[in-house]
Amino acid sequence: MKKLTALCALFALAAIDASAQTSQYHMWQDDSRSRGRNNSGWSNDQWERENHWENHNRWEDEYETSFYITAAYLPSVSETYKDEGLGNENYSGTGFSVGLGMEMGQIRGEILYTQYDIDYSKIQNSLPPNTEEWDFKSRTHSIMLNGFYNFFERGEYPINPYVGAGIGLTRVKSDEFTFVNTSGTTGGGIAFDDYEVDSYIDENLFTYMLGLGLLIDLTDQLSIDIGYRYNRLADATIKTDYYYFENGTATAVDFEFRDDKIKNWTFQGFHVGVKLSF
Repeated sequence: MKKLTALCALFALAAIDASAQTSQYHMWQDDSRSRGRNNSGWSNDQWERENHWENHNRWEDEYETSFYITAAYLPSVSETYKDEGLGNENYSGTGFSVGLGMEMGQIRGEILYTQYDIDYSKIQNSLPPNTEEWDFKSRTHSIMLNGFYNFFERGEYPINPYVGAGIGLTRVKSDEFTFVNTSGTTGGGIAFDDYEVDSYIDENLFTYMLGLGLLIDLTDQLSIDIGYRYNRLADATIKTDYYYFENGTATAVDFEFRDDKIKNWTFQGFHVGVKLSF
């Protein structure tokens, strides 16, 4: 029993001594900091800078950041809208895009320029012997800020699905010409042989984008981008001029001018392109 008592006393003395040494160490460390130095001889500012870079490197290792350029071709673009004067319109064309972006982990952000070209013309005999000649041209330029979420990090799998959305501005310049060889009477009772309709738009419109696609890795830096984009434009005003001709001559009283609203305006289609990281 006496031996056990002595052993317990010995452990108690050792614990007290260790606690005292620990307290002394903390007092020395606090005193060292108060003098602007630590136990390695570095100043507090040096320690803070070192810790900052350690945290920065750890963050870079966890979220690898890179830049990339992208280019794509849109072989079949569908342009649709509702004209208050003429009803639903649907045209097709082509387009291309180029962009610059930054990728961090599974998140991508980019600025993208896209151009759409629509060129449509036909001659038809809708009400024989009358003939109608249609000629529609449209060119739009858009600048978009897009964000994408990749399902996997770059290089994790060879095929990486993604979804995205964006906002931006679209410059629309559109001309539509229709010439009809017919005969009739205007609302003012003026007889005519033919009439011509000229419609045009020249506006900057707010636009939003929704998209999805697949990135197919060819190398660590180069990927094939196959996707689908849906662009919705804000409402616009289409200006329409009507010209009525009698014996090939139009006079001022034969002119009619009208502004119609364009609604539900969309450009959409598939694209095939490349993405090069660096």
